[in-house]
Amino acid sequence: MGADTIRRGLKSLLYCHSVPDPDLATRIIDILLKEGRLSIKDISTRLEVSYPLVLRIVNDMASMGILDTDRVKPEGRGRSRKVVFVNKEGLLKLIDECLNTLTRLKDQIEKG
Repeated sequence: MGADTIRRGLKSLLYCHSVPDPDLATRIIDILLKEGRLSIKDISTRLEVSYPLVLRIVNDMASMGILDTDRVKPEGRGRSRKVVFVNKEGLLKLIDECLNTLTRLKDQIEKG
């Protein structure tokens, strides 16, 4: 399956669950699937999107169970950083919920 197909599927899933700004949310998940754990600042920089916007979308997706966050203490001195990563179980759960919704819709259309 190609990268474009995966991105389209992710975007459809995020629309299915009414995730705010599904285009940006798709880009965030895509980069996290490729990179693993990244800080909000790293995501913001790589996607060239404002930090507050990325933070808002990440928090929305974390509350839905799509993303998880953790604190990482840097080596030596400095404050710990919040890193974000994909919660694969949460993402799979959303896929199942969306598939069930679409199956029920399909059944209704076929009956009616």
